[in-house]
Amino acid sequence: AKARIGAAAAALIPDGASVYLDVGTTAEAVAEGLLPRRLTAVYTNSMGAATILAEAQGTETYLTGGQVRGADGSLVGSAATAMLVAMAVDIAVIGCSGFAPDGAPTDFDPQKVAVKQAALAHARKAVLVADAAKFGRHAVLRIGPPARFAALVTDSAPPPALARALAAAGTAIVLG
Repeated sequence: AKARIGAAAAALIPDGASVYLDVGTTAEAVAEGLLPRRLTAVYTNSMGAATILAEAQGTETYLTGGQVRGADGSLVGSAATAMLVAMAVDIAVIGCSGFAPDGAPTDFDPQKVAVKQAALAHARKAVLVADAAKFGRHAVLRIGPPARFAALVTDSAPPPALARALAAAGTAIVLG
Protein backbone atom coordinates (compact mmCIF):
# COMPACT_ATOMS: atom_id res chain seq x y z
CA ALA A 1 0.00 0.00 0.00
CA LYS A 2 2.76 2.45 0.89
CA ALA A 3 4.58 1.73 -2.38
CA ARG A 4 1.38 2.56 -4.30
CA ILE A 5 0.96 5.78 -2.31
CA GLY A 6 4.60 6.66 -2.96
CA ALA A 7 4.27 6.10 -6.71
CA ALA A 8 1.01 8.08 -6.91
CA ALA A 9 2.45 10.99 -4.92
CA ALA A 10 5.63 11.02 -7.02
CA ALA A 11 3.47 11.16 -10.17
CA LEU A 12 2.02 14.47 -8.94
CA ILE A 13 5.48 16.06 -8.88
CA PRO A 14 6.70 17.41 -12.22
CA ASP A 15 10.28 17.08 -13.40
CA GLY A 16 12.30 20.14 -12.47
CA ALA A 17 10.36 20.78 -9.27
CA SER A 18 11.88 21.49 -5.87
CA VAL A 19 10.40 19.35 -3.11
CA TYR A 20 10.25 19.10 0.66
CA LEU A 21 9.81 15.49 1.77
CA ASP A 22 8.62 14.74 5.31
CA VAL A 23 9.52 11.83 7.59
CA GLY A 24 7.98 8.38 7.99
CA THR A 25 7.61 5.18 6.05
CA THR A 26 5.11 6.67 3.63
CA ALA A 27 7.50 9.55 2.88
CA GLU A 28 10.23 6.99 2.30
CA ALA A 29 7.95 5.28 -0.23
CA VAL A 30 7.58 8.66 -1.97
CA ALA A 31 11.39 8.94 -2.01
CA GLU A 32 11.52 5.57 -3.80
CA GLY A 33 8.97 6.87 -6.31
CA LEU A 34 11.08 9.97 -6.93
CA LEU A 35 14.28 8.06 -7.76
CA PRO A 36 13.81 8.01 -11.54
CA ARG A 37 12.70 11.67 -11.61
CA ARG A 38 14.81 14.70 -12.46
CA LEU A 39 14.13 17.24 -9.73
CA THR A 40 15.89 20.50 -8.98
CA ALA A 41 16.30 19.65 -5.31
CA VAL A 42 14.77 17.64 -2.49
CA TYR A 43 14.93 18.92 1.08
CA THR A 44 14.12 16.53 3.88
CA ASN A 45 14.43 16.06 7.62
CA SER A 46 14.27 12.28 7.17
CA MET A 47 17.55 10.41 7.32
CA GLY A 48 15.77 7.42 5.74
CA ALA A 49 14.46 9.42 2.78
CA ALA A 50 17.85 11.13 2.30
CA THR A 51 19.56 7.73 2.20
CA ILE A 52 17.13 6.53 -0.46
CA LEU A 53 17.49 9.74 -2.49
CA ALA A 54 21.29 9.54 -2.38
CA GLU A 55 20.91 7.12 -5.30
CA ALA A 56 18.98 9.64 -7.42
CA GLN A 57 20.83 10.80 -10.51
CA GLY A 58 20.53 14.50 -11.34
CA THR A 59 18.72 15.52 -8.14
CA GLU A 60 20.39 17.42 -5.33
CA THR A 61 19.29 16.15 -1.90
CA TYR A 62 19.60 18.29 1.21
CA LEU A 63 19.20 16.96 4.74
CA THR A 64 18.25 19.47 7.40
CA GLY A 65 20.28 19.64 10.55
CA GLY A 66 18.76 19.08 13.93
CA GLN A 67 18.34 16.63 16.75
CA VAL A 68 17.51 13.02 15.84
CA ARG A 69 14.04 12.26 17.20
CA GLY A 70 12.55 8.78 17.24
CA ALA A 71 13.23 5.53 15.48
CA ASP A 72 12.16 7.00 12.12
CA GLY A 73 15.37 9.07 11.97
CA SER A 74 13.63 12.42 11.83
CA LEU A 75 15.56 15.59 12.46
CA VAL A 76 13.84 18.27 14.54
CA GLY A 77 14.60 21.47 16.39
CA SER A 78 15.74 24.95 15.49
CA ALA A 79 18.37 23.79 12.99
CA ALA A 80 15.76 21.87 10.99
CA THR A 81 13.17 24.63 11.00
CA ALA A 82 15.77 27.32 10.21
CA MET A 83 16.67 25.56 6.96
CA LEU A 84 13.03 25.16 5.99
CA VAL A 85 12.16 28.79 6.75
CA ALA A 86 14.88 29.84 4.30
CA MET A 87 13.52 27.73 1.43
CA ALA A 88 10.75 28.22 -1.10
CA VAL A 89 9.96 24.84 -2.64
CA ASP A 90 7.39 24.04 -5.28
CA ILE A 91 5.82 21.11 -3.42
CA ALA A 92 5.85 19.92 0.19
CA VAL A 93 4.96 16.27 0.73
CA ILE A 94 3.70 15.95 4.31
CA GLY A 95 2.73 12.87 6.31
CA CYS A 96 0.42 12.69 9.31
CA SER A 97 -0.67 10.38 12.11
CA GLY A 98 -4.39 11.07 11.95
CA PHE A 99 -7.16 13.51 11.09
CA ALA A 100 -9.31 16.00 13.00
CA PRO A 101 -13.08 15.91 12.36
CA ASP A 102 -12.77 18.89 9.97
CA GLY A 103 -10.23 16.99 7.84
CA ALA A 104 -7.11 18.71 9.19
CA PRO A 105 -4.13 16.37 9.35
CA THR A 106 -2.81 15.81 12.87
CA ASP A 107 0.26 14.40 14.59
CA PHE A 108 1.49 13.65 18.10
CA ASP A 109 4.99 15.11 18.41
CA PRO A 110 5.24 18.92 18.84
CA GLN A 111 8.79 19.04 17.48
CA LYS A 112 7.89 17.07 14.35
CA VAL A 113 4.76 19.19 13.85
CA ALA A 114 6.88 22.37 14.04
CA VAL A 115 9.04 21.08 11.19
CA LYS A 116 5.98 20.09 9.14
CA GLN A 117 4.45 23.55 9.69
CA ALA A 118 7.67 25.30 8.65
CA ALA A 119 7.80 23.29 5.43
CA LEU A 120 4.11 23.86 4.77
CA ALA A 121 4.48 27.62 5.24
CA HIS A 122 7.28 27.81 2.68
CA ALA A 123 5.91 25.65 -0.12
CA ARG A 124 3.85 26.81 -3.08
CA LYS A 125 1.75 23.62 -2.98
CA ALA A 126 1.30 20.83 -0.44
CA VAL A 127 0.42 17.17 -0.85
CA LEU A 128 -0.59 15.03 2.11
CA VAL A 129 0.32 11.32 2.18
CA ALA A 130 -1.36 8.89 4.56
CA ASP A 131 -2.37 5.26 4.50
CA ALA A 132 -5.89 4.20 5.47
CA ALA A 133 -4.80 3.27 9.01
CA LYS A 134 -4.60 7.00 9.75
CA PHE A 135 -8.30 7.60 8.99
CA GLY A 136 -9.54 6.37 12.35
CA ARG A 137 -6.91 8.18 14.40
CA HIS A 138 -6.96 11.67 15.82
CA ALA A 139 -3.64 12.98 17.08
CA VAL A 140 -3.72 16.07 19.27
CA LEU A 141 -1.72 18.54 17.17
CA ARG A 142 -3.01 20.09 13.96
CA ILE A 143 -0.45 20.33 11.16
CA GLY A 144 -2.44 22.80 9.10
CA PRO A 145 -5.88 23.47 7.66
CA PRO A 146 -7.14 20.90 5.17
CA ALA A 147 -7.55 23.64 2.54
CA ARG A 148 -3.76 24.08 2.52
CA PHE A 149 -3.36 20.63 0.89
CA ALA A 150 -4.03 20.27 -2.83
CA ALA A 151 -4.38 16.51 -2.48
CA LEU A 152 -4.43 13.59 -0.09
CA VAL A 153 -2.69 10.57 -1.59
CA THR A 154 -3.82 7.38 0.10
CA ASP A 155 -4.43 3.68 -0.48
CA SER A 156 -8.21 3.54 -0.04
CA ALA A 157 -11.18 5.88 0.04
CA PRO A 158 -11.53 7.81 3.30
CA PRO A 159 -14.63 7.34 5.45
CA PRO A 160 -17.58 9.46 4.24
CA ALA A 161 -17.26 12.19 6.91
CA LEU A 162 -13.56 12.69 6.19
CA ALA A 163 -14.14 12.59 2.43
CA ARG A 164 -16.82 15.30 2.79
CA ALA A 165 -14.55 17.46 4.95
CA LEU A 166 -11.69 17.18 2.45
CA ALA A 167 -14.00 17.89 -0.50
CA ALA A 168 -15.36 20.98 1.28
CA ALA A 169 -11.76 22.16 1.79
CA GLY A 170 -10.95 21.62 -1.90
CA THR A 171 -8.52 18.78 -1.20
CA ALA A 172 -8.50 16.16 -3.97
CA ILE A 173 -8.30 12.49 -3.00
CA VAL A 174 -5.82 10.49 -5.06
CA LEU A 175 -5.83 6.72 -4.65
CA GLY A 176 -2.54 4.92 -5.07
